[in-house]
Amino acid sequence: MNSEPLPKNSQTDWQRLDAMNDGDIDLSDCPEATPEMFANAVVRTGLSADTQSDKSLQQVMDEIGEKAETQGLTPEILEALLRDE
Repeated sequence: MNSEPLPKNSQTDWQRLDAMNDGDIDLSDCPEATPEMFANAVVRTGLSADTQSDKSLQQVMDEIGEKAETQGLTPEILEALLRDE
């Protein structure tokens, strides 16, 4: 790992970045994420090896859904939130 500190001033052109639309972003070197990739994803929680949990993304989403439903959110509301409606 590089021990040199990061520069304090960003070299990012934030104005140009803010003006970009999704279609302006070059994703040619990034593979399309498929539903299968998400289904096989593993969420690792915790900062140390002895506290990490190997849960699938589906398990984590199911737990979040159950907690939300106990607080009065219906599956329809959750779907709308996830779709950003």
